[in-house]
Amino acid sequence: MGIWILFSAVIFLSVLQAVFFNDLRIFGAAPDLLFIGVMFLGIYTAPRQGISLSVACGVLKDLYGLHQFGNATFLFPLWYLLIRKVSQKISLESSPVLGAVIFSSTFINHILLRLFFIYKGIPVPFFYFVRVAATVAVYNLCLSLVLYRLFKKIIRK
Repeated sequence: MGIWILFSAVIFLSVLQAVFFNDLRIFGAAPDLLFIGVMFLGIYTAPRQGISLSVACGVLKDLYGLHQFGNATFLFPLWYLLIRKVSQKISLESSPVLGAVIFSSTFINHILLRLFFIYKGIPVPFFYFVRVAATVAVYNLCLSLVLYRLFKKIIRK
């Protein structure tokens, strides 16, 4: 699949997240469409396309996000490589396995982003941190299972 079609899909996901999904917050958490996109890129794309698109997802996430610039740009390519390696070892085609991988990776990603805050001296209340991390993980899980079929059709063309 062409990189320009995938890049336009990444741009569409970033605009969709910034315009619509930031207003759909539940317990202070909004879904992360770009992170879901990186997970799907790790499963379905070639390494050269996937790395460049995951960096683009990270830059867009940092531009729209409130955290320090560079965190998502650094972490998203690493998540791409990890998911690519996992998808080579086990099949992520079934929904329960894919859901477990997306839930756990979203939760760990959120923990890593909060650890960057703590490292920089920005206090993060523990219960707020856990509540938002769990809510984002559940939100991403539900949304990713819905988007899975659509993204699979786009990638397979």
